[in-house]
Amino acid sequence: MKYLKFTYVDAITGISIAAEPAMNGPKFPAVPGLEFAWARESQYPTPVPQFFGTCPDDSPTQVDGVLGVFLQSDWEQMQRDEMRARVPQTISKRQAERVLHADGWLERVEAAIATAPMEVQIDWRGAKDVDRYWPALLAMQPALGIPDAQLDDWFIRGSKL
Repeated sequence: MKYLKFTYVDAITGISIAAEPAMNGPKFPAVPGLEFAWARESQYPTPVPQFFGTCPDDSPTQVDGVLGVFLQSDWEQMQRDEMRARVPQTISKRQAERVLHADGWLERVEAAIATAPMEVQIDWRGAKDVDRYWPALLAMQPALGIPDAQLDDWFIRGSKL
């Protein structure tokens, strides 16, 4: 499998929008078996959209619209970096409490904080905001069994409340 970064091409001419506007509408490049996986959204607006996907090993990739072919490990690191960049680093305590309540976690988190060192309790009670990488949060996370993806989802959803 090949790991690609690509952008749109003109739907009729096949010329990359990086070279000229798509006067006939956009489409993905003509790479046999191209499968879209994710888009780089954290850096919008960009001169051209950046999409990432895969294709079979025998697919030609020297076509307009293909911006790069990567090792799997590099492609996966770019994906992790992109997903991390989409997660707000801080949400208000109200937003945090609302999303925790909506998912049935507020009581568990508050119980964990109640048994935490007094400094953590004071920080939580007095907090206006909650930082995604607050050391106390990271310390409680494994004990509560909260996966990173769940924590990220709470920050994303909380930021919209």
